[in-house]
Amino acid sequence: KTAATATPAAATTSAFLEYAASSNTAAAAAPFSSSSASASSSPSSLAAFTYEVHGKVQGVFFRKHTQKVAQELKIVGWVMNTPHGSVVGEAEGPQAKLCLFETWLTNTGSPKSRIDRVDIHNRRSITSRSASSFEFRK
Repeated sequence: KTAATATPAAATTSAFLEYAASSNTAAAAAPFSSSSASASSSPSSLAAFTYEVHGKVQGVFFRKHTQKVAQELKIVGWVMNTPHGSVVGEAEGPQAKLCLFETWLTNTGSPKSRIDRVDIHNRRSITSRSASSFEFRK
């Protein structure tokens, strides 16, 4: 479980994507590593998690920006609003890219969002993707 405290969206989606493209994504896979991982495990190994983002995340194009970032990072899954004002979803993709996505969810969000807390659940390694795109759910 990961949590962030009252962080305004400090950077734009495009600035984050530029940063992500230039960063070392191999080091970003650590949250998915475990002592039982095989030596052949790599940052490009597939992983998944579910998430819930709390704060001012509805009515601020959070889902649209989430989808854009996921597509740029080659992550598949979904995102949707909840009745109690949060946004939930599931993400699948290379471990290093998921770590970048989690960082975006936690620290950046859409330009007008305010992220109070992000809960990451069911972090796991997967052998194949269950979807072919990243979509909005109602």
